[in-house]
Amino acid sequence: MQFRVLYYFLAIVFAVPLGFGALIKGIDFYQEITWDAPPWPPSTEKNQHPDHLRWGEAAFNRFDALDPEQQTSMRLAISANIAPLDEWIREIAQQRFALLCLGENHDDYIRRFASEHIFNVLRYDVLFVEATPDELENILERIDAGDGRVELLGADLSYVIRSIRRMNPDVEIIGIEETPTQREARQKTLEGGRETSVEKNLRAKLKPGKQHMIFIGAFHCSNTHNWLFYRLRQNPGNLADSESRSVRLTREHIEGPIEAFTYFLDEIDVAPKTHFVIRDNASLPPQLKEWFPFFQANDLGISESMVVFRP
Repeated sequence: MQFRVLYYFLAIVFAVPLGFGALIKGIDFYQEITWDAPPWPPSTEKNQHPDHLRWGEAAFNRFDALDPEQQTSMRLAISANIAPLDEWIREIAQQRFALLCLGENHDDYIRRFASEHIFNVLRYDVLFVEATPDELENILERIDAGDGRVELLGADLSYVIRSIRRMNPDVEIIGIEETPTQREARQKTLEGGRETSVEKNLRAKLKPGKQHMIFIGAFHCSNTHNWLFYRLRQNPGNLADSESRSVRLTREHIEGPIEAFTYFLDEIDVAPKTHFVIRDNASLPPQLKEWFPFFQANDLGISESMVVFRP
């Protein structure tokens, strides 16, 4: 009798979490296949984050208070560092980076813009994505089966995959996210972190002489302490003597700080009205770091270049 009770107890202990996990996955999948995608094209409403507009207005007032020579100098410094996206992409295609890290927001609009203006132009040999091998296998199977919307981290990845495959049908797509086994192992040993696992997975798949692209959450592409791109720069290994670049992908209205920044650029008439690129974030006038502290901390300061998609 006691063994039977213990048997039922253990069955409940193990079955409930597994059943709950299966239920959550089922709900996620149902929501994915029944959820309506965001409208396309995105809204062109100029001020979608009114609480942040004051940062753009304050920056313009500071600029307006400068003497004419200072204004001209700042305009020239900014405009010299900004290029239309299509022009910059052609330059990047000619440079043949061994590693191009594209940091994103897991956002439907950014992924669709990127598929239409980046992945359909750049021909790379390897694409690393923020999924485990098992997750990626399922994603690619669904894309190959013709599913219209296939999510990774809450946003549709199918546009990106189909676009890069059109440019290079032989592209190798590899998942480098930390696996459950890796997470359990590091938690037992109390050594390393998620970024350590992601770095290890990527290094294991680097191919000398090939061009690699990483499409991943923005901070992983940070050239700041302990993030993936920084680790690769500090210890290049197979990438030694090769060129690499960290690029932030964003869009004008995704958040208040970038909207306020583009408002300022428009007010001083230095930004193209369509998608544009800041070639070298660090070379922007130092006043901008002070005038846009949130944008500097979370966007400009973490990458080397920035792509801004505009509706």
